[in-house]
Amino acid sequence: MRGRDLKKKQINFVDALIVLVAFFGLAYSLITEPNIFSWNFLMSSLALLSGTFYAVLSAKGFRAGYIFLIINALTCAGTAYINNLLGNAAVNLFYFLPTAFLGLYLWGKNERKDKKVIAKKMSASWLIVIFLVSGFLSWIVKMIVEKFGGSMAVFDSVATIFGIVANLLAVFRFREQWVFWIIVDVILLYIWIGAGDLCMLALRIVYTVSAVYGFLNWRKLLIGKSARKVKKA
Repeated sequence: MRGRDLKKKQINFVDALIVLVAFFGLAYSLITEPNIFSWNFLMSSLALLSGTFYAVLSAKGFRAGYIFLIINALTCAGTAYINNLLGNAAVNLFYFLPTAFLGLYLWGKNERKDKKVIAKKMSASWLIVIFLVSGFLSWIVKMIVEKFGGSMAVFDSVATIFGIVANLLAVFRFREQWVFWIIVDVILLYIWIGAGDLCMLALRIVYTVSAVYGFLNWRKLLIGKSARKVKKA
């Protein structure tokens, strides 16, 4: 019982940390932002709030997170466009948005009795192949972004391609999505530090923490899945 109580406290601590970072990011932005009615501030604030709910729910394996991802994709696309991050804006609007609806549907068809998603694990060989292909595609996108005059082409392109892959793995319920999300979130954390948008910076911190937590938590979902198979056998 003590072990279970400790795990619950650890989970509650992570949730509280994520919400706390989001709250202080938004509060500090309200104090320091010269124009709180600007489109950039309004969209980045909504992105922070919706992203926080998505981060917590998806890391726990709950389908409801995709509802907030729909809002987040729209607001992140607008914020990225204003800051001339063309690759990031395009991937949010034309990829994350439609796949959020797909994820909402597919996770709903693969839920456990406790409403958590049934997780899957990818083989090491497939993971390596996906990494190599993602790296090659990132190089191609980098050249395209540079041609259109986008900022921070290398980081923007890697974050874009790895984000696409991570989201695809998430839709199809692979735990390895979190490895890609950690890479994407660290890169975007660096990008938004340079951009100076506090709401988006807080969002990236939230996503980075939740990605690490998600990787660990989805391991439990896989263990739970294996345990149920043994009982059935």
